[in-house]
Amino acid sequence: MARIFLNRPQKVNALDSPLLDALASTVGSLSADPALRVVVLAGRGKAFCAGADVNELAALDAHSAREFITRIHRACDAVRRLPVPVVAQLHGAVIGGGLELAASCDLRIGAYEWGLVETLCPAAELDQTVAATVQLLLAGERDALRMQKELLQMWEEQPLSQSIAVSVERFSQAYAARNTISRVKTPGKH
Repeated sequence: MARIFLNRPQKVNALDSPLLDALASTVGSLSADPALRVVVLAGRGKAFCAGADVNELAALDAHSAREFITRIHRACDAVRRLPVPVVAQLHGAVIGGGLELAASCDLRIGAYEWGLVETLCPAAELDQTVAATVQLLLAGERDALRMQKELLQMWEEQPLSQSIAVSVERFSQAYAARNTISRVKTPGKH
């Protein structure tokens, strides 16, 4: 058995290019091990993975955006292609590229706090919580929101290889146009 840890706990294991390259390389090396029977993929610290690193996203242009999203898909593909079962050990945040990575695993086991519900709150705070989420969505660019929704639907309905190819192209186009995507802001730092 092998354990792989996303090890950027100070950044909630956000995916940046060095981490993605290291993950793809590590998984590639493991695939050649004839004695390997199972791999566990986990995150160090308070979460599995908070998605793409916002600092790297903020610095992308059309060319580097294509390279970055391709790195995410290369790492996910390496996990999918491992010849042994891969178990995702999920806790805390599992967002964006982190969710893609978890979905690439054969099995996902999560702590009680984890689920596909974005937010849990007391019933008395439901209206306020929904309103706050709606405000965050409204702060995004209209075209970017629509593109993301379209891509999510495509991922549910189309073959994986087609969905990946279209996502890579759209991600790059979004950075080329710059008017279709809002600058990424770190929560609490506007």
